[in-house]
Amino acid sequence: MITIFTAMLATLAFQIPGKQYPEYTFDRLTRDLANLDWLADLPSEDERCIQFSSYDRASGKGKSDPNAWYANGDAGQFLREEKNDGGTEWVMVDVEGPGAAVRIWSANANDAGDLKFYFDGEKTAGFVIPFADLTSGKKAPFLEPICGLRGSGWNCHVPFPFSKHLKITATKHDFYYHVNVRLFDKDTRVPTFRKEILQCAALAETQAKLAAPPAAPDGVPLRAGNMIIDPRSKSELPFEDRTMVRWMRFEPAFGARRDLLRSTRIQMICAGSETPEVDVPFGDFFGTAPDFTKYRTFPMGVDGPGGWCRFPIPFEPGSAIRIVNDSREPISIKYSIAAETVLRLPALRFHAKYHQEVHLKTIPRSDFIIINAAGPGRFVGTSLSVRNPVRAWWGEGDEHAYVDGESFPSTFGTGTEDFFSYAWCDPRVFQGAFHSQSRCDGPGNRGFTSVNRFEIGESIPFHHKLLFDLEVWHWANTEVDYASVGYWYAPAGAVDSMPPMPPAAARVPRDMPATVKKFADGLEGESFINIAKVSAGKIETQDLSGFGEAWSRDEQMWWTRAKPGAKLEIPFELNEEGAYALRAQLTKSRRLWNCTILRRRRENRRAVRRLQ
Repeated sequence: MITIFTAMLATLAFQIPGKQYPEYTFDRLTRDLANLDWLADLPSEDERCIQFSSYDRASGKGKSDPNAWYANGDAGQFLREEKNDGGTEWVMVDVEGPGAAVRIWSANANDAGDLKFYFDGEKTAGFVIPFADLTSGKKAPFLEPICGLRGSGWNCHVPFPFSKHLKITATKHDFYYHVNVRLFDKDTRVPTFRKEILQCAALAETQAKLAAPPAAPDGVPLRAGNMIIDPRSKSELPFEDRTMVRWMRFEPAFGARRDLLRSTRIQMICAGSETPEVDVPFGDFFGTAPDFTKYRTFPMGVDGPGGWCRFPIPFEPGSAIRIVNDSREPISIKYSIAAETVLRLPALRFHAKYHQEVHLKTIPRSDFIIINAAGPGRFVGTSLSVRNPVRAWWGEGDEHAYVDGESFPSTFGTGTEDFFSYAWCDPRVFQGAFHSQSRCDGPGNRGFTSVNRFEIGESIPFHHKLLFDLEVWHWANTEVDYASVGYWYAPAGAVDSMPPMPPAAARVPRDMPATVKKFADGLEGESFINIAKVSAGKIETQDLSGFGEAWSRDEQMWWTRAKPGAKLEIPFELNEEGAYALRAQLTKSRRLWNCTILRRRRENRRAVRRLQ
């Protein structure tokens, strides 16, 4: 009896919450990309997710030195150089385990040579692959949609688990990179990656799930109906039992009206509380704004008339989904919710909050908050809508994640588009399993842009609090409007410090100003690019959209690399003979600015796209 009783005590001790150490195999980490229930579980005691990146190391001086904090030399930065097998390698990652590299990104993986993975203290790399083959989505088994080149960004979400230690190096050094590493409690079993496990069924099955069209899950009861909500009123969908919502879709009768997409809100209310854990304008909640623009990722999307979400959302008895109509007219919304009654709910609840700033000045630079929340919890995604009145690039700013009071962020990025997993301020729309750019009006990056990223494998666990922000770093001195949604899991009643929801009228997007101005008289110098001649240097069209309103068509002919005494000849025709007075409008650039442009072009041949 004593032996049996002792054994029972040992079993009970092992089952105390927070003291169980599951095994994180390659199979499990891969399947978890498409099986989202685990996001609502409490993070274990020492679980973390950190990011290694090529951010400008001058930023290490901290916010007290703004010039250093917003430094932008974000390529070619590494932990150190090493000599291995007679060659030089640049160390990107060096971290103690157990853990897994869960996301690898680059803006120019095709210029980065090979990646070498050293597991658990290996002297010779256990896995070597060209960076481009890992992230292009075209080289088996690293295929779409779990990997892929989208919006000029190279992505891989295949996990690389390790038991004791991981080092990743590159054979070239002039590139941008992120590597997100998930770390577990020291007693967690994590079998180390071996090339053979890439042939397991989990990888192919997860790729198929991520690529499948969105639909309500089979076998889960479906609750459907139509809500008609009076002006300045609200309607609720209550839950009387412990319920797990696994799919929901809402289709507004008002279509793509911007005013109503922002004047209508989705709230999620916990039992016994009037403080909503979700409070987001209708369109923004589904990851695209200011219009309902069609796109699809795995967790969220818009199929045209409706928006859908497959994040698992637990509800206590007495909780509700609430639709709030802040407008002056009645609205109608169809809904379809796949939900099942469960015996036990996970520890965490779904949270989402909206943050908006209008007339946000780009100079001086600043940090825009996505979430500021109390834990424990997991940060799982961001959507961002930007109103940009000029063509110049608005998103040079880095992301920062401060976990549990860190003085320096454990996630420090290399640019806003890099955080959203594309690159080079590419204006093309795209969609992937975990990120999208559903809108970029143009020309260039002028107008409204809508981007999102859902962090599944690389979700950020926190135990006490999390502050996540984006630098506002624009190439022009102008004003922009930012509107964001942060998505995270935290306990019922967990507080956040997000600003209050603006009034409905203030949320409605401002119209864009008129397109570029053209002077009525005169000949445009840039129109002669193809026929003008220079004796030295180079002529091209320069985008001036970020330099005020004094420029006709926001462009000029740009003559660079000339020398004293060089000549520029511009032929043109006159309709009649006679004596004419010729007046030219000439500009002269500071040499420092020209040198900056040329240096950026040398850094990477595609960097010039940032100025288009």
